Amino acid sequence: MSSESLIYLILGSTLGVFSRLLITKKVDKLARKNILKVNLIASFFTGIYIALNIFDYRAFLFLSVGFLGCFSTFSSFIFHLFKLLQEQKYVHFFKYYIETLIFSFLLVFIGYLLTKIIFN
Repeated sequence: MSSESLIYLILGSTLGVFSRLLITKKVDKLARKNILKVNLIASFFTGIYIALNIFDYRAFLFLSVGFLGCFSTFSSFIFHLFKLLQEQKYVHFFKYYIETLIFSFLLVFIGYLLTKIIFN
């Protein structure tokens, strides 16, 4: 990887991490809800990114791998699911799982459609 590519990746990652920290620390006290909100926002931005159909490798490194990769992490989602199972909160487990998957997919779709409508 070239040093230029590494810079794009580092910049995107740094912005993603700081954005995530701002949202998770400022929104509310319940960690599960914060992770859900971050995942939903990231899903919406993913839909926009897909719709824009950006072929530039630097933009891919900055936005997709860097920013979105660090903004929304799958491991946090799995961690909270595991904690719910550990605490035997099965109803909360299924609710959180379904909410995250369905709403994340819907927001990818909405972000994609809105971007297509605006730019076409």
